[in-house]
Amino acid sequence: MVEEKRKNHIARMKKLEKDEPQLWLDVERILTGGAKAKVYDEATEVLEKLHELAEYKGEGFRFKTQLRAFAKLYDRRLALIERWKKKNWI
Repeated sequence: MVEEKRKNHIARMKKLEKDEPQLWLDVERILTGGAKAKVYDEATEVLEKLHELAEYKGEGFRFKTQLRAFAKLYDRRLALIERWKKKNWI
């Protein structure tokens, strides 16, 4: 059971790794959708996947660097920034 979970996790991470460039573009596209809770939730959901991938790859610093760039662009969207702070991403 544990081995199967591990294999599933690795397979999921490999798929995410393949999709990573597109996922970052998706976050950017989603955030251009306006200052709405639904937009923030959707962007944060994609970022959760990217964060998990970064942790798996040992690239937490790179994730935080890219996230800070978004935070700088959208610093007036306090509800969005607060979501990310609650996750200790910024």
